[in-house]
Amino acid sequence: MNDEEEIMDIEELFEVFSNSTRRKILELLSSEALYPFQISKILEISPRIIGKYISELEKLGLVRTIEKKSDKGPTRKYAQIDKTFSIMIDVGPNNFSWKVVPIETETSDEEVQTTGIRKISEKDIKNIEEVKNSIKKKVAEVVKIDNKRKELVADINECFKIFNDLLENTIEEYIDRVYVRTLLREMVNMKQEWISSNHLSNTLREWRGDIRNRLLRLAEETGIVKYKFDTRKNDYLFSI
Repeated sequence: MNDEEEIMDIEELFEVFSNSTRRKILELLSSEALYPFQISKILEISPRIIGKYISELEKLGLVRTIEKKSDKGPTRKYAQIDKTFSIMIDVGPNNFSWKVVPIETETSDEEVQTTGIRKISEKDIKNIEEVKNSIKKKVAEVVKIDNKRKELVADINECFKIFNDLLENTIEEYIDRVYVRTLLREMVNMKQEWISSNHLSNTLREWRGDIRNRLLRLAEETGIVKYKFDTRKNDYLFSI
C-alpha cells in the first residue's frame, strides 16, 4: 500500500461497508443529495437511526451536508457523497494485497435551488444523449482495463508462487520466510530497492533486533537477502 494513495484506514472502510444500512445510504447518495427524512422514507428506517449513520459517515469524511433551498418549503440540510475512490483487493494462494485509490472530483459548497417539474428542452435531450454515449464508452474502457488487470494479477501471482517455492525449498523456519516475503512486498509497494530494519519492525510490529539478526543470518547462509549499513540512519538496510 502506498501511503500517498491512502485516504482512510482500510479497517474503517471495511466497518462502513459491513453494515447494510450504511451501504444503502451511500448507494442512494451516489445518485443525488438527499435529506435524512427522504432516506428514512425510502429505506423504511427511523429518522433517528438514519441521522446516526449519516453523522458517522460525516466523521469518516465519506459524506458531508449541504443546504438546499426549495420553492415548496424551508431550506433543508442534505447529505451527499464527499469522497470518490476505488478499493482493489487481490486474494490468492500466493498474493494478498489491497489498495485504496482516491479519484479527483469537483465538488461545490454553493447552495442549490431546487425547482419543480418542467418540460425538457431539445438542448437537454441532446446533452442526455451525449452523456449516455460518453458513459457507455468510458464503461467499455474500464472493462478493458479490468480485463488487463486480471491478466497482470495472474502474472503477479505466478511470480509470487515461484518466489514462495524458492523460499520453502531454501529456508526452513516459517518466521524467516515471513520476514523475507515482507521485505519483498515492501520493496514493491514502496518502490525502493533497500528497506530499513526499522521500517520492517513497524510493518511487522516485531522487535527490530530480532528481524535484523534473522535477515543478517539469512544473508550469510542463503544469499537470498542482501544488506548494508546506513551510517546516517544508524540502521541496517535490506534488499533481495
